[in-house]
Amino acid sequence: MTDRAVITVCDTRLVTMRYGRDILAGLPPFPVVRAKMAVPTKTGSSSG
Repeated sequence: MTDRAVITVCDTRLVTMRYGRDILAGLPPFPVVRAKMAVPTKTGSSSG
């Protein structure tokens, strides 16, 4: 598989509340990162 995605959830209830843990448990396996990361952006694009 070559598709990749980044999903950012800034709501801490996803890991602190029971219903949030239930939501995560219902998803396929995925890595969880709890640190701030730099997201690559396109370079050389112009706006306007």
